[in-house]
Amino acid sequence: GVWVLAIVLAAFVASPWLGDALVTEAEFTGNPPESMEAMTLMNDRLGIEEATTMDELIIVRHESLTVDDPAFAAQVNAIYADVVALGPEVATEAVSYYIYPLPQLVSADKHSTMISFQMPIDNYERVTEVYALGDKYATDGFQVYHTGNAAFMEDNMALSESTMATGEAVGIGVALV
Repeated sequence: GVWVLAIVLAAFVASPWLGDALVTEAEFTGNPPESMEAMTLMNDRLGIEEATTMDELIIVRHESLTVDDPAFAAQVNAIYADVVALGPEVATEAVSYYIYPLPQLVSADKHSTMISFQMPIDNYERVTEVYALGDKYATDGFQVYHTGNAAFMEDNMALSESTMATGEAVGIGVALV
């Protein structure tokens, strides 16, 4: 009983100092691995430049309205305007069905369309601002989904940090025993 109390108390006292000590980034020190050197060499010889942006999609759906309904168009145009308003640090090259009426941007049943845009790799964390727009416009029967490389990276990082923090907290408890 006393040992359990001592361990819980020690973990509680140590936790404020752990925040800065938890590892969330990985980078190579010294010489880069051969696989990175090979990738760089291959890209240089093939004339492939390193990507600076990532593809992102916002999908807007409504069960009863279609892309031909003015209310649907107004909702998509509002989302589009807010995405573009985030600026080039978050979204560039945005395209929607109402800007370019391409059939590839609309589902077969016309109840869904997408807004496609590019997001700079260096700012992928700002995809949370796009998530907030989805939450803002998911009203009155509209469903707003977001997917893409930045979304994957941000979701993966959030999950990894949560899992890592839990693992490190358990590991410290075990180490104290």
